[in-house]
Amino acid sequence: MADPGRLDGRGGAAAGLLEAARLQIRDSTDLDADHDQFLERVPACRGMAREGLEGAREALSVLRGEG
Repeated sequence: MADPGRLDGRGGAAAGLLEAARLQIRDSTDLDADHDQFLERVPACRGMAREGLEGAREALSVLRGEG
């Protein structure tokens, strides 16, 4: 399985944000106080992952000669 921390581009950035959120949840002494940061990171990760997926689809299309 690929290491998400080693991904390039937006997928790697999303993986980095997700890992930061995971660590913050794990290490938080007050989850209620950190709640707003968690809610900010989820949509940011979703957007980065979506952009990464779109880029991967475009690259595959070019490789197939469709683009």
